[in-house]
Amino acid sequence: MFDKARRAILGSFAGLMAFGGVVGTQPIEAVAAVSPPPLHSFPTFRLDRIMATTAWTDPSGVARPAPGDIEGMAYDPVRNTVWLADDSKGYLYEVDYPTGAFRGQIELGELAASTELIPPLPPDLPATAGEIRSRDIEGIAYDSLNDVLYVVAGPCCPAEPHLPTIFRLARVGGAFAPETFQPLNDPLLRDFSGLGVTNGQLWMSAGQTLYLYDYATNSFLAEIELPIRNNINGLGFSEDGTDLWMTTSDEVLRRYAWPLLTLHPNHTVALETVGLLDSRAVEVVNGKLLLADGFDDYELTDPLRFGVHEFSVRNDAPGAGFTIAPATSGGAPFEVTLNDTSIDRPNRLEWDFGDGTMLVEAIPTDERAIPADKSVLDPTPAFTHLYQNPGNYTIRLTASNPNGSTTVSRQVSVTAIPAAAFTATPMSGVAPLTVSVTDTTVELLPITSRSWNFGDGSPTRSGVALRSAQHTFDTPGVYTVTLAVANAVGPATATKQIVVNGPPSAGFTSDVSTGSAPLDVSFSNFSSGFPRPNRFKWEFGDGAVSEEENPAHLYAYPGTYQVRLTATNAVSSTTSVRTIVVKGSFAGYGPIRMMDTRRAPTVDGLYSGEGQIGAGQQRALAVIGRGGVPATGVGSVALNITATGASDGTYLTVWPQGKARPYASNLNVIPGRTSANMVIVPVGSNGNVMIFNESGGVDVIVDLLGWFPSGPVFTGLSPARLLDTRNSATVDGRFKGEGPIAAGSFKIVDVLGRGGVPRVGVGSVALNVTVTNPTASSYLTVWPKGFTRPNASNLNWNAGDTVPNMVIVPIPDDGQLALYNELGTVDVIVDVLGWFPKGPVFTGLPPARLLDSRPESRTIDGTFRSGGPVGPNSTIALKVLGRDGSGIPASGVGAVALNVTATNPTAESYLTVFAPGGQRPTASNLNFSPGRTVPNLVIVPVGPTGEVLLYNHSGSVDLIVDVLGWFPTAV
Repeated sequence: MFDKARRAILGSFAGLMAFGGVVGTQPIEAVAAVSPPPLHSFPTFRLDRIMATTAWTDPSGVARPAPGDIEGMAYDPVRNTVWLADDSKGYLYEVDYPTGAFRGQIELGELAASTELIPPLPPDLPATAGEIRSRDIEGIAYDSLNDVLYVVAGPCCPAEPHLPTIFRLARVGGAFAPETFQPLNDPLLRDFSGLGVTNGQLWMSAGQTLYLYDYATNSFLAEIELPIRNNINGLGFSEDGTDLWMTTSDEVLRRYAWPLLTLHPNHTVALETVGLLDSRAVEVVNGKLLLADGFDDYELTDPLRFGVHEFSVRNDAPGAGFTIAPATSGGAPFEVTLNDTSIDRPNRLEWDFGDGTMLVEAIPTDERAIPADKSVLDPTPAFTHLYQNPGNYTIRLTASNPNGSTTVSRQVSVTAIPAAAFTATPMSGVAPLTVSVTDTTVELLPITSRSWNFGDGSPTRSGVALRSAQHTFDTPGVYTVTLAVANAVGPATATKQIVVNGPPSAGFTSDVSTGSAPLDVSFSNFSSGFPRPNRFKWEFGDGAVSEEENPAHLYAYPGTYQVRLTATNAVSSTTSVRTIVVKGSFAGYGPIRMMDTRRAPTVDGLYSGEGQIGAGQQRALAVIGRGGVPATGVGSVALNITATGASDGTYLTVWPQGKARPYASNLNVIPGRTSANMVIVPVGSNGNVMIFNESGGVDVIVDLLGWFPSGPVFTGLSPARLLDTRNSATVDGRFKGEGPIAAGSFKIVDVLGRGGVPRVGVGSVALNVTVTNPTASSYLTVWPKGFTRPNASNLNWNAGDTVPNMVIVPIPDDGQLALYNELGTVDVIVDVLGWFPKGPVFTGLPPARLLDSRPESRTIDGTFRSGGPVGPNSTIALKVLGRDGSGIPASGVGAVALNVTATNPTAESYLTVFAPGGQRPTASNLNFSPGRTVPNLVIVPVGPTGEVLLYNHSGSVDLIVDVLGWFPTAV
């Protein structure tokens, strides 16, 4: 395959030379002559400098982030700079070549903004690269013939797929800037990892293959498969086109004669032998070889971290060197450990130990001599040599290569002092541990004294005849046992460490033990024991686990969590438990007036008496930092919107400022009536929400019911239409124009995956439901499909009315809701306002009736029924917690979501729903007229007795209350 491909590509080189001028040649100012390193017969690589990249400061003095994993490098002769392609951060860095100073950078977003060279049809819609094409930077190369830079980004990461792409950067005002991109025409999605340009020809590598690529036509012209075992990482051509250098995944540097592709065997070098651990980038500059080290595990402050190494290619003899351990003198028999530290590529080591013995080592330098099971030429391992007899010995090491040899020597002194030695069995175990020791000292002269010290404070045992002993260690720890012996020449000692293990003691603290959801908790592990615990298992009580030593964990939902830390060492495991309390996710208030366009007071005097909102007009309302809503951390607010004094039939839409006004309504208004509806709306820019009126003029009153924090507790959406039985638009064209719901019939609507609601993880949804064109007085019930239809209602109306109401309803697994109409026919409109995740943030319930004051009525448990209308200026207390069959627990509830319906009123009036324990708010939840039936959703805090209060202002009125769900203890 290699010979065939090489012949094919060599045969076509004459024609390919013309391919280089795809951009158009421009004269380039010569900065420095660039030539390949000299072709020595056996080169050595001398490190001249390291261009450290741990910290950069730009010319204006601003600190710039250090690069991560450098995977490409290119030299720009015009600016005399080196470009570095950073795979981990997606940046391109420009570095001054003489000094290594930061010159500039091109970020991922700038590459992503490039436009496609050959845009797709239609031509007025040019494609941009986008982040998916610019994330995995693999290589960069400079085309001196056309004065452009090319950057290749490969495919990566199944969880976050990227597409193989090549970018072209053109010179603008002297510097390079992204110009165009090409999505690589490669159905196999090869991982192109190296990039190089020579004579205007662009080469890239994937696996063991080189590909010739034409940027102008986005096509591959030829390929060369190399007979190597590992993947190509980096490519670097010499400026004169005679050499190709490459680095490979087995951390080997190779040099080929180009374009013949003849390997120079002695120029194949294990990068580890010249101080690099992970090189994926190579470049030739001014006769020097530049290699970048992308090894990830350097310490953050290590000057070698992601540094660019500049080497001179030389023809030096090796520099011999070695170390001796643990000492250079001792009593016979004396063993030394020798470690070769020779530099400049020795291929032969000759050891002369001075005692008549020698050792010769041949070190392979040709890649073909590397064993098949090796990926890197292993450094010469340390070894030991034993001197049996006293004397002075000279150790000589001669290091050789084809360029010559050098010799270095060191002396070792061996005396007749005894070389103390002993055995200990066992060397480790669990307390209590009994250890047997035996003296094995070689007696060149008779031993005159012998003693044992066990290192745990017990008395030393002495006696010339005491060759063996036993000792029991009762406490875990590491103990040093010492044998002291002496002969007529002198004393000697030997030591061994005994490791006595015991079970661990688990323990930890946290930076907080209670707080509001979402709550981020950092844990500090102070587990101890011997040996120290080396494995940790954290169980956070919400199903999540970790094996970090000191983890952090985010509790998204309220609850009481038992955190368990199990610490394990070589002996056993122990567990420690602590409690984390995460408070609720909704801050509920009694209604607080935030806006009244009439001349009426508000909570802080703002947004009062500004006059009606006119036809087609919108008005901004600030909600952040008012009425108890904090200035930060707020995601959505719950508002009660009341419209009164309308001069024409109209509707109101409420949405976050900064977003496009949605095609949906929150409140439908009839002239001469006062209408109210609850809204949950995300907070927009500047902490504002927007209110739009369609027709005529109308006064608007806004009361605050509470707020949801930012995060996963509630995701507010701009209203999106999910259902319209009239022939009107919906968010995706589904569930429209199907006709009214008939008497005693129900309609099914899909919710998941529509209007911003995800397909998974949804517990409940907040909907605005509007009925219009009813032919009879009736009611509507909304509940999760698959459950029994509840004896409760969400909307009540009279014939001819248009009535909206907000609904919070749990979502079944199939994502479908049912809507039931009791009498006549009626059109129904459903707009989604947001969603709650599964979990304890909000527990949605099928509607359950808690109160019905009408005669012969029913409730969920038979209480609070048929009690008669509520009179003028009267307040009733309704028990909501712990009601049998309601689904509301008896404790741990901060607020409840109720559907409150007023019917049979005898006078113009309003209703306020609030928690016991404070003054009644000067705001309303429902407004109604004589003879009308009006529903509205209310979210209200629960008092300490588990009750909520309902106040009627004028006349008498029957009340119906259905529970829709509950929130845990409030923030």
